[in-house]
Amino acid sequence: MFDSLFAKRPEVAEFLRQNGRSIGAAISVLGLAGFAYTFSRNLSPSEAGEMLRLHWMVLLLALGLYLITYVLMSTAWFVLARGCGARIGYRLLAWAYLVSQIGKYLPGNVGHLLGRAYLARNRGVPVDVSGIAMSLELTGVLAAGALFATMAGILGPTSGDFSAVPIAAAVLALVLLAAVLFVSRRRLGGRPSLTRPFAVALACYLPVFALLAAANTILLGAASGPLILQVAAAVVLSWLVGFMVPGAPAGLGLREMSFYALLAGSFPGPTVLFAAAGMRLVTLTGDGIAWFVGLALGHFARDVIPSPVPG
Repeated sequence: MFDSLFAKRPEVAEFLRQNGRSIGAAISVLGLAGFAYTFSRNLSPSEAGEMLRLHWMVLLLALGLYLITYVLMSTAWFVLARGCGARIGYRLLAWAYLVSQIGKYLPGNVGHLLGRAYLARNRGVPVDVSGIAMSLELTGVLAAGALFATMAGILGPTSGDFSAVPIAAAVLALVLLAAVLFVSRRRLGGRPSLTRPFAVALACYLPVFALLAAANTILLGAASGPLILQVAAAVVLSWLVGFMVPGAPAGLGLREMSFYALLAGSFPGPTVLFAAAGMRLVTLTGDGIAWFVGLALGHFARDVIPSPVPG
């Protein structure tokens, strides 16, 4: 696809191929700096501390909702990996998922994927299997995000012009799905049917976005139906922005600024900034908890670890 787009300018395609992730990381840094600047201009340290003191129970509730998303995501990963031919159980596959997720904060935003493939390989899952399963995961997440954002946006339109984001996510999901299906026919022995695992995974990803929307809704204190739908659309749109920019570690900075841009006209600015910063605190804490849970799963499953396989 990109070769045809840049057929007349191959130097542009080569530059993007070699530097795309670095550019994404730089954009993420700029977004984080912009958010920090906006936050400091609208909230003093004492005001932020007071909001944290008043709303710590809400943050804990948001953390609980975020941790539930890990259950759904690891379940989807298990279903996809098994559907692609993995022959280990849920505990080890969940271990590989939970331990590796912390790697998304590394520059390049691929550390969690590489780490999961490496851990799964050392527990008997060929790289082809985990690679195709993770590609299906990315496809499903993009498709679910595009669908959720579109429906929420139709029912409760957001402020700001982010309408191209779900379209881009849907197109990217279709292209990735076509590539996965093509590769799976060549790489997976027996050509297993991936329709049912993908459908089950997609059914997990949709409530993940609903939980993320709910967590942000309670942080903002949205009560009316239209506002809740507006928050839901803004949450998923800002998440997709951070997800689709290559190299942006965990969408850091990009999601916060997009979230603020979408909702600053509907909620008080300080409230939106606190919610964005609070959700980042929630995700950081939740990712750390997931890492420790993953380590525990690996420890208790050590007696059933098969020998590594080559490739």
